[in-house]
Amino acid sequence: MKPKHTLIILMILAIILTLAVSNYSKDEKTAVIEQKEPQIENLDTIQIPTDWNLFIEALIFVESRGNENAVGNGDCVGVLQITPIYVRECNRLIGYEKYDIMDRFDSLKSIELFTIIQSHYNPEKDIEKAIYLHNKNAPKEYKNKIINKFNEIKKNKE
Repeated sequence: MKPKHTLIILMILAIILTLAVSNYSKDEKTAVIEQKEPQIENLDTIQIPTDWNLFIEALIFVESRGNENAVGNGDCVGVLQITPIYVRECNRLIGYEKYDIMDRFDSLKSIELFTIIQSHYNPEKDIEKAIYLHNKNAPKEYKNKIINKFNEIKKNKE
């Protein structure tokens, strides 16, 4: 499968996950994320992705070029370069041990982990805040790469 097709599939999955996690409440200590099977009768009905989904696509590209087996510096792996601490925080937020560190290599679960963190700490979906939350120690060039890729993707989708 070509990387471009992989990113498109990941974006569709991100949209579905965003909808599934939207019921997440940070006030509930034992919040449970309901995942419903998507009911897509006609693929032509899929809407153009939102800026948030384009942002996730750009982030995936910058982090790993869409490679689920990518291994970065330290203990970062997968399409979104998720750390073990990230996994532990997601489990803490949802109130039970749903994820393990091997889930970081699964594209769908990586996006799910990212969505849980962002839903809790960045419910307004502010892109600059999302970049900071995802990689607090990244240099300014990192943010610029993501924003530039985001703008490129957005322009190509118009």
